[in-house]
Amino acid sequence: MKQLILIFKTEIYQLLQDKRLLIAISIYLFIFLSSLVMMIFSEVETPLFSKPSEETNKTILFFLFCLLSFSFCSLVTADITAGEKERNTLESLLMTQCPRYIIFWGKFLVGLFFSLIPFLIGLPVMFFLSISYNTAILVFSEIIRFILILIPFPFFITNLLIYNGFKAKTIRSAKSAELVIFLVIPFFSIALNSLVNIFPIIVYFTIVISLSYLFTIKTIKYLKSEKVLF
Repeated sequence: MKQLILIFKTEIYQLLQDKRLLIAISIYLFIFLSSLVMMIFSEVETPLFSKPSEETNKTILFFLFCLLSFSFCSLVTADITAGEKERNTLESLLMTQCPRYIIFWGKFLVGLFFSLIPFLIGLPVMFFLSISYNTAILVFSEIIRFILILIPFPFFITNLLIYNGFKAKTIRSAKSAELVIFLVIPFFSIALNSLVNIFPIIVYFTIVISLSYLFTIKTIKYLKSEKVLF
């Protein structure tokens, strides 16, 4: 546990020294919060614009949170995985007595921390503004269900991006693969949203968690092989 905490704290400290990362986070947060505010005020019906339906709001919100979760996570995953190869620090880390699965979980927690930023900031802001201006993007009965639906996504996307980063030889190749994943995110989020509407939520949980677990196993197995250094 101490090794896991040490890896997590070291990675977070090093990442937060990068001013470009902090600027990118600030820009993403501004865009994200601006989108939320626009959605909240769109709930006020005017003669020119009709109020969007609850189903429309749910779909847009789901897509928005999924997209921002991926975006925040992708800011760091390539650097803490493929970047380690470029800096020749991964080999030194693997030569320590720290188990490979601890190395994976340490980096996974870093990626998960960043992928959860939209949820930790966006959800409270959304609820606060909705109460303050007496509007509601979602009815109360749907709020808990909406949060439950969102929970598995950061775990899945973090596992996917960590796996992609370790498989890539350079940060550039990792970022190229992330761009492809980014283009797929809209279709993937719509598919997940449709899955929830068609099947019970337990089916959705099972599928997403199973995919996440699959990438966890594949990444730890890859870290145990010599291929991870080449």
